[in-house]
Amino acid sequence: MGILGRGQSAIIDASATGPLDLPVVDFARGIGVAKIIALLEEAILIDGAPAHAIRSADAEALSARTNAVGATLLRAAAAACDRGVPRVHVLNGRQQGVLVDELFSNEGVGTMVHADSYRVIRKLREEDIPELLGMIGRSVRRTKLVARNYEDIQSRIEDYRVLAIDDNVVGCVAFGMNIVKRTARKSRVSM
Repeated sequence: MGILGRGQSAIIDASATGPLDLPVVDFARGIGVAKIIALLEEAILIDGAPAHAIRSADAEALSARTNAVGATLLRAAAAACDRGVPRVHVLNGRQQGVLVDELFSNEGVGTMVHADSYRVIRKLREEDIPELLGMIGRSVRRTKLVARNYEDIQSRIEDYRVLAIDDNVVGCVAFGMNIVKRTARKSRVSM
């Protein structure tokens, strides 16, 4: 795995073949990629508008709502997902800064065809708390949100659910389930 084991990327010139042809996809799978990013001169537009995230299972049905080039790219991206590549990103290389915009944003700017769940709601993990505190801090300064500290959150970690995109926390909600349980327990005791 060499450099890839350190979170680095392999860049492949696939101009001699199609960027999503089987030899490219099989090579990518062989080196264990998490995604293929195809920088092309085309884009996938669904009903004339950019489509940012498409489940590979929906690709065939959506291919009827794009042009011939988009349909071919969409089917090829879905086939790559079916062969074991978790995600395929198709970027329009004519758009200035598209690669940087894709890599350094949560939602991206191209079309991502995905086989995995890249956007999930899950329980808060302890390693998420610093990021959550940063989000809370920004909101506390702008609104009347109650300030929390690490220990407050850690002591009630089971109450929290987060929205994560590519395992980056982008939203959070606290249910207060433990508060309800504690109150019910105290009520039974005092009766």
